[in-house]
Amino acid sequence: MNKILVFIIMIAMIILVRCKKYPENSLFLVPPETIVIKWNGLKLKTFKVDGNDSIPLIKQKFSNLDNYKLYSTKRTISSIYTVNSDYKLFEGYPELFLIFGDKSSEGNYATIVFSDDKKRCYFECSGICKGSFDILKITYKEFKIRGLNKNKMYEIYFSK
Repeated sequence: MNKILVFIIMIAMIILVRCKKYPENSLFLVPPETIVIKWNGLKLKTFKVDGNDSIPLIKQKFSNLDNYKLYSTKRTISSIYTVNSDYKLFEGYPELFLIFGDKSSEGNYATIVFSDDKKRCYFECSGICKGSFDILKITYKEFKIRGLNKNKMYEIYFSK
């Protein structure tokens, strides 16, 4: 009986602790790296800078943005190759490499590195953004981050 009670208390504690990790979702017993390597075609849905929609500006750079998606290459890069003060916060953690394009595109890339507590990440997406962000939501079908970079508040949302 005591073993069952201890087990129930442990499960309840895990659930309570995990629910508070990301403001918009909970992630039970699954590290975010496991989710990222399974991303297959997340589209950029929202890109706000100081509350203003910046998708039209990004479409000027990527005319076929509607076809661009995040694809995992399931490749991990262990070395740090970018010298950036935000990036240094995440030095020593594995970096996941993604493609941002039409799946055949090799010229556009994205990388993501998670902080030790997995609540923040360094996210760099070729030609769009790079910096340190708070993770608001991360699932197999959604990724939402927000962060202050160069005195501007960015909110970025990818979804299936």
